[in-house]
Amino acid sequence: MPRRNNYNITNVLIPPDKVMLTKAYKLVVDKDIRVSELLAVITKDPVLVLEIFKAGNKAYLEANKLCDLSQIINNIGFDALKKVLIKLRDRELPTNYKVQKAVDNYREQAVKVSEVSSIIAKFVNSDLIEKVKIGGLFTTIGYIIVLTYLGIDFIEFDENPTPQILKIELETKNNLNAEKLRIEYLSKYLPMKLVNLYDSNVEFAKSSDEYRVKEIIECAKEFIATYNENIINPYKPLEDVLEKSFLKDLLFTGDEYNKTLKEIIAYLTWYSFGKA
Repeated sequence: MPRRNNYNITNVLIPPDKVMLTKAYKLVVDKDIRVSELLAVITKDPVLVLEIFKAGNKAYLEANKLCDLSQIINNIGFDALKKVLIKLRDRELPTNYKVQKAVDNYREQAVKVSEVSSIIAKFVNSDLIEKVKIGGLFTTIGYIIVLTYLGIDFIEFDENPTPQILKIELETKNNLNAEKLRIEYLSKYLPMKLVNLYDSNVEFAKSSDEYRVKEIIECAKEFIATYNENIINPYKPLEDVLEKSFLKDLLFTGDEYNKTLKEIIAYLTWYSFGKA
């Protein structure tokens, strides 16, 4: 298969989660709802979040761009938001079933990272919840770009591709980097303050909230991976992850440890077995 290095990131239009798009639209039409209700739906899909950031900041210079999703929604209003959502309806889903399934799986992985990050932040510093929730949504977007834009003709696979398979396809065969694609794509939509916050190559002082945001998201990813490997009896393995993480110094009591772990396990168990 020939290498395809002439991709153009500005042409990538990731399709939204159609279920969340429909729910968000219904809420926007009902103008009596609270912004918090709308956020609960929007933050289940990275595409919705990115498009709202783009719409809310298009009139601002970089230095003045908004980083708070609630503020953006309040600023642009429900009528403008409805137009954004209507436009997203026209984005086509991947025509290949395998590609669509893989995209959905990566989107679900990101939602799990987002939710587990939020649980951790609640016990560490509740002021960080929105930042880690949004950052978690973007963790797999590089792979979603590869699948939706470059598609089945670019990546050959018989089963749902793991990040390891995609990494090989990208870096070895096609000289591309999913993390680079991810940051390049986020830079189109987000203020640079947020892009840097979610860029693994940008470092912050260990005492800063920015450092904690990055670490919380990384911890969430490790919790999920460990849970998936020990799904029958996950408590002790997750406790070991917690003990080794930066959270050990932030969750000061055994009670906080236990509450954090129990809530994470409850959420992941619901997502694995009880989610409708």
